Amino acid sequence: MKPLIAQLQSCSWASNVGHYEPMANTLGSLEDIATCLERDPDRFFEPTYTEPYESLCVSDHQQADRLKPQVSSEIVAQIAKTAYLETWKIMPVAEICALVADDADTLATLLLAEVTLCDFTQERLAWYLQGRLPFGYQGNYPTGKWLIL
Repeated sequence: MKPLIAQLQSCSWASNVGHYEPMANTLGSLEDIATCLERDPDRFFEPTYTEPYESLCVSDHQQADRLKPQVSSEIVAQIAKTAYLETWKIMPVAEICALVADDADTLATLLLAEVTLCDFTQERLAWYLQGRLPFGYQGNYPTGKWLIL
C-alpha cells in the first residue's frame, strides 16, 4: 500500500460526489446539490454539524499551521492546487473548492510532518481518498454520522 501522502498526491478529488453512500449521510445527487446551491446558497453553507466537528477541524488546521515551516511547501501547495482544480471540474463552486483545498493543505502538512492522525482526521482523509468531500458530522463524533458530498 502506498504511503498516505502518496495517496493524497494521486487522489481522485470529488470523483464520487453525489453518489449514494451507505456509511454516511449525503446531500443527494450532484444535480440535487447544484439545485440547492442555486436556489439557496446561504442555506447550503449553513453549518449542519455540531461544535465538536468544528473544534476537531480547527485543531487540525492550527496544528498544521504550526508545522508548516517543517514541511515542503511545494508539495503541500501542489496537493492543495490539484484538490481545488479537480474539485472545480466536478463542482464549480469557489467556496467548496476553497474549503477542499484548505483541508488538502492541512492534511498534506500533517502527513508530511509525520503526525499521528487522530481517528477523526484519519476518517476525514479516507473520505477524500474515496473521492468524497466531508462536509460535516451529524451528532457527536464518533457516535454520529459523517455528512459528505
